[in-house]
Amino acid sequence: MSQLSSKLKVAIEGCCHGELNLIYSRIPKDVSLLIICGDFQSLRNEADLNCLAVPPKYKQMGDFHEYYSGKRKAPIPTLFIGGNHEASNYLTELKHGGFVAPNIYYLGKTGVVWFRGLRISGISGIYNEHNFMKLNQERFPYMGSALRSIYHYRKDDYLRLRMLKPAVKGSLFVSHDWPEGIHNYGSLNYLLNKKPFFKTDIQKGELGSVPLRELMSYLQPEYWFSAHLHVRFKASVTWDNNNNNNKKRTVNEVKDTNQMKKAKVDQMQVNNTDEIELDLDEDDECDTKLVNKDEIQLDLDLESDKDEKIQDEVVDSKNESIKNADEIALDLSESESDTEGDVKSVDVNSKPITTQFLALDKCLPKRQFLEFIDILPTEKNHISVKSPECLYLDPEYICSLKVIESNKHKLEHLSYSQILSPPQELVAELQSEVSYQMEKFKNLDVEEYDRLFKVKSSNFQQTASPHTNRLLEYKNPQTLDFEKRFGL
Repeated sequence: MSQLSSKLKVAIEGCCHGELNLIYSRIPKDVSLLIICGDFQSLRNEADLNCLAVPPKYKQMGDFHEYYSGKRKAPIPTLFIGGNHEASNYLTELKHGGFVAPNIYYLGKTGVVWFRGLRISGISGIYNEHNFMKLNQERFPYMGSALRSIYHYRKDDYLRLRMLKPAVKGSLFVSHDWPEGIHNYGSLNYLLNKKPFFKTDIQKGELGSVPLRELMSYLQPEYWFSAHLHVRFKASVTWDNNNNNNKKRTVNEVKDTNQMKKAKVDQMQVNNTDEIELDLDEDDECDTKLVNKDEIQLDLDLESDKDEKIQDEVVDSKNESIKNADEIALDLSESESDTEGDVKSVDVNSKPITTQFLALDKCLPKRQFLEFIDILPTEKNHISVKSPECLYLDPEYICSLKVIESNKHKLEHLSYSQILSPPQELVAELQSEVSYQMEKFKNLDVEEYDRLFKVKSSNFQQTASPHTNRLLEYKNPQTLDFEKRFGL
C-alpha cells in the first residue's frame, strides 16, 4: 500500500455553535473523520438552554437535537471537545467521554482515543488562571458564576495528560483555546492585521493558555488543532530535542525574546481598525475584552453585588482571551490573500520533530471554519484499524487517569509552577505507577481488550427526553459503565 493511500482524510472544524447541518453539508464522501474543536452546543432540548453560557439573545437550539432524537444521523464519525459555550449539564454527564448521539463522540474533560490507527488526544474547556488550581465545586444546575467556571479546566485535567509519554509521529491534539505563545511561530503581522485587539494581550503574555503551552512543549504532537479566537491561524513549532535547554526555553518563552517580540508588536502598523465595529452584534457572545461589556454585565446580574464576585467575573473575562470583532478575510498561504471562501483542503507534510498548529474560525459565511488534512495513522497495525466504525480508549491515558485520581493527596500542595512543570521525582513516581498499571493490560486477548477499550456508537442511550423543558440531572449509563470497567 502506498503512503498516500494509507492516509486518512480528516476534516477539522473550528467553533461549531450548533451548525451541524451546514458543516456536514460541506464534507465530501472521502473524509473518514470529523473533529470539532469546541463550542459544539449539544443541546438536547429547551431545558438544556439553561446550562448554556451565552447572553439570552444567543440561546438558540441549533441542529444537535435532531441528531440526539434520531431525526438525523451524523453521516461520518464525529469527535468533539468542549469549549466555553456548551450544554454543560449534558457534557458533565459524560465527563469521561461518550457518544452524545449516534456517531458523535465527546472526548470528555480530557481524553485519548484511537480511530483507524490514529491517536487523538484532547482537553475540553478553556483556561482561567483564577480557577486552574481549584477543584471543581460546581453543582447542578450551575447557577451564577458556576455556569462559567464549570468549563474551566483544572490542574487534575492537565496532569492526566502531562503524565503521558511524549507523543509520536502522526498523533493529534485538540484544544479549544490556543497554547500561549503560539503566535510567535506563525505570521504575527497577519494575525494582528486581522485581530488588532490581540496586541495588548500579546504584550502581556495573555493570548492563549499557559498550561496548553506546557503540554505542547512536553507532548510535542505532530498536529495541534484549536478554535476559540475566531480566526484561521497556522504555525509551525520545531523542537530541538538535542538541545538540553530547548524545553526550558520553549516553556518559559525566553524573556529576552519576549521583549523583542513586544517591541515588534509595538512598532507594527495594525490595519482595519475601523472594522472593529463591523460585527459586534455577531460576536458579542464571545468573552472578549472589546465586545463583551454587555455580557459581563449580564453575568454580574446573575451574581450578588459583592466586590469579590465582581472581581472574579473580571478575572474570568480577562483570562478567556477571545479577542474577536472584525470580518475576516482568508489567509491561504500565511500571507494576505484576496481569495474568499469557508472551506479549504490542504495536505500537511510535517516532520517528526515539528508540531503543525492550525486554528480555525467559527461556522459563518466567508469564514475559514473547515479544512481537510491527509494524515498517516499513528500506528498502522493498531487494533482500531480492524474496526473502522469504532473508537478505542487509550490504555496509557486510562492508567494516567487512575493514577492521578489515586494520588490527589500528593498533588494538592504543589504550587502553580510545580503543577505546570512537576518535580522530576514526582513525575518518575507517577509514571512508574502508570507503567505498573499498563502491565495489567499487556496480556489481554483480543476479546478482553475489546471489552475494556472498545467503544461503539451503539453504546449511546438517551437520558433526557428531546421534548422536555424541565431541567433535571441524569446519570449517564456510559459513564457508569466506564467507571465500573476501570474501577473508578
